[in-house]
Amino acid sequence: MNKRAKKLNTITKTGAGVDFKLRVVLIREGVAIVAYVPALDLTTHGDSEDDAVQAAQEAAAAFLDELSKMNTLEDILLDLGWQKDGESEAFPYTPPEVIHAARSVHVQCHA
Repeated sequence: MNKRAKKLNTITKTGAGVDFKLRVVLIREGVAIVAYVPALDLTTHGDSEDDAVQAAQEAAAAFLDELSKMNTLEDILLDLGWQKDGESEAFPYTPPEVIHAARSVHVQCHA
């Protein structure tokens, strides 16, 4: 994993639980800003970048809290591509690595 990607996705055990710091990708769609959290395959939106990031934070917190309450956190994280890391005592899961977010593909449409 490259150092920059690692800093964008960090998980730390705290006295209150687990603190997730996850990458958020912002995309403009008309007047709205879409916020996508790749590690959770979660999408939300806001009227501004700050609103979209706040919405992503709230949605991710609600999603993770609900998974924890339902006792399905491990199953869902593994389904989302997280890897179980037996070496970590804090939180034994590593999110999928975004290796490059600025590449493009060439696609032709024969319409």
